[in-house]
Amino acid sequence: MLTPWELERALHALSAVPISVAAMSLSDARFESLEAADRDLAERWHPDRRQSFAAGRACARRALSYWTWRPPRVGRDARGAPLVPLPYKLSISHNRQFAVACATVDQGVRGLGVDVEEGGRVSSDMTSFIVTGEELDDVRQGRVAADDWATVIFSAKESVYKSVYPLVGRVFDFKDVTLRFEGDGFGVRLSSRLDLERGVIVEGRFLVSDNCIVTTCMARSFEGEGT
Repeated sequence: MLTPWELERALHALSAVPISVAAMSLSDARFESLEAADRDLAERWHPDRRQSFAAGRACARRALSYWTWRPPRVGRDARGAPLVPLPYKLSISHNRQFAVACATVDQGVRGLGVDVEEGGRVSSDMTSFIVTGEELDDVRQGRVAADDWATVIFSAKESVYKSVYPLVGRVFDFKDVTLRFEGDGFGVRLSSRLDLERGVIVEGRFLVSDNCIVTTCMARSFEGEGT
């Protein structure tokens, strides 16, 4: 069984730039450790949701504390996405076993996304809502190096959403994203209705280990390249 330490090590290995990573088992989280404002927010939630929220916030604090002795408070936008001030970039995810958080202060990183899923998360009747024709071609041609390719694609698009949403400022669908796979990496093409600044490239990587699928994605600035 994958341990939180092994999950942290895997996430470090997936990153193209220096990041800080924290992972923990949901069972180790303590609701009482939340800041007062977060406790008030989550007080009436279902216990499982409170537990995952507490674990995610604990991981976020630990990931941010790598970069500063006084980590900023993690806020929430109108849709519940975590908010931190610049220069920090932060992403949080959880499944039924783990919570994870990744953070960076790399100025070339415009958006950061992480996602962790249990194997078999996506059933065959869900793929038509998630997977594009080009991605199915990659699967048929063996470019997606995973038996549970549907969950890999789902998780990768969750990571893409987290990394791109702050930049486009709008909600978008799974099929607004097309992934092109090569080994354990994937490039990202967004639909024409999602405008990114010139010079921003979105790409990511994935790992499958012990029935756990982990993906990371970064929107990075490459100003000056190809001009």
